[in-house]
Amino acid sequence: MTNKKNEKSTRTRKHKTAGRLLKPDVAYFFQLRRSGLTIHKAAAGANIDYQTLYRWKDDAHEKRPVNYATPEEQADYLYKWESATVLLEATLLHSLIDNAQGNINGKPEAAKFMLTVIDPQRYAIKQQLEVSTDPTAGLQAVINAAFKMEGANDSAPAPSESHSEE
Repeated sequence: MTNKKNEKSTRTRKHKTAGRLLKPDVAYFFQLRRSGLTIHKAAAGANIDYQTLYRWKDDAHEKRPVNYATPEEQADYLYKWESATVLLEATLLHSLIDNAQGNINGKPEAAKFMLTVIDPQRYAIKQQLEVSTDPTAGLQAVINAAFKMEGANDSAPAPSESHSEE
């Protein structure tokens, strides 16, 4: 008679199985995203950790083999992720157009902000920076401003002006 406690089980421990990306909470997350919620708020609404959602997206984007989803499920997840973002962007743009045309009364600042979060390269306000290769160019402006602040009269020569002695 053998002791069953000492025998190793021939059963294998079950791991997470494919299909996790097909669960209703994931579908609800994408529904919330398409309705205009941020990733963090949609994740909270679907009761899924947002870091998990990002990890799944990164795994799908890198085509990493995982035990929670088949490659087809990963491709579908990535498609839903990207299409939800595109649909949200289109909705925000449409609301800005409607507001500009007077079709709706609203505050466009929220839509503008969301667009800059979605795609900063495309929607953020770009600021131009003046660059000079002359190392004294900026210094001269500071010196001139300092003289103006001290109340120097216009007849006094600026430090950059050259004087010839006669």
